[in-house]
Amino acid sequence: MEYSERLYKIAFRKTYSHDIALDIVLETFLVAAEKVDILYSHPNKLGWLYKTMYYKLSNYYKQNHIRTKSIGFQGESIEELVYIETEFDKIEDDDFDKYKDVLKPRELDYIKLKFRDCISTKEIARNLNISYTNATTLWYEIKKKLKKFIKK
Repeated sequence: MEYSERLYKIAFRKTYSHDIALDIVLETFLVAAEKVDILYSHPNKLGWLYKTMYYKLSNYYKQNHIRTKSIGFQGESIEELVYIETEFDKIEDDDFDKYKDVLKPRELDYIKLKFRDCISTKEIARNLNISYTNATTLWYEIKKKLKKFIKK
């Protein structure tokens, strides 16, 4: 269960429900148990678990008729945005420091609140004393910067 906490953080951030996040993580590990041979032979076990969990999240959204956006900011696909978010879900507190040269202090605070503390955009706006619209715009600006930085 070394990956369960990371998976839970992502599921919670996507659903904002403790119970639903736990269910999705448990379902992910049930699939892992069923396909244990595939998982152990896979070169990126965490990536395999992330992908499985995203399928479970997608199924949850479909079953509950929750609409999701298929296109992100300026034509980015969901896969590109998930890649950026997945990269941040893997890092520890000290690892945020490597982004000091890329991000402004307020932008760094934003990603710490979003990924370390797993709080919503509305709460982030409140913590940074900015409007919700400014918070979402700030996130889009951060993603543009990080997309270039991560892919280097």
